[in-house]
Amino acid sequence: DSLQVAEPAKQEPAPVTSAPAESSKQAEAVPIKEEIKKEAPKAEEEPSEVKPLGCVIHVKDLVGFHQKEIEGLNKLISRWNDKIGATIKRRQDLEKDVLENSKQIDELEKSGDKKSKKEIARLNKQTARVNKDIKAVGKELRAQGKELASELKEVAKESQAALKEKFQQVIKDVVETEN
Repeated sequence: DSLQVAEPAKQEPAPVTSAPAESSKQAEAVPIKEEIKKEAPKAEEEPSEVKPLGCVIHVKDLVGFHQKEIEGLNKLISRWNDKIGATIKRRQDLEKDVLENSKQIDELEKSGDKKSKKEIARLNKQTARVNKDIKAVGKELRAQGKELASELKEVAKESQAALKEKFQQVIKDVVETEN
């Protein structure tokens, strides 16, 4: 029922080794193969548009199907980027507040007067509240990650079912086509 495409195994040449020579004359006599010259991989060029012939025309339907799937995934990414991005920004803003409070506390501790001690206590309480908020935002991010994972599972099920259906339709069309 499930379609699986097996990729051909890539074989790399075995490394060339030679036995150690007992003398320099023997070393000259034993030819050592040069290391295989490896060419830099060529950048893949855009394939030119191939006009399918006969029953192959139906395979082109799969391209459109996959393009729609990609568009859907791009929309999902954009939607979740906005949602999670806002939460991350909130956490960054809170962390920035903690750093500012810490700087103020350090400056006030250097002055050492009584008024400064009260302000230090207030800033410490404020920092504690902000740290609680940071933990809450962290929990929210984890919950959003779980929600995204759940949505992806559902999208995967739907996508696999649609892909199976599309392949079955294309196969049927190919078989029924007279070349």
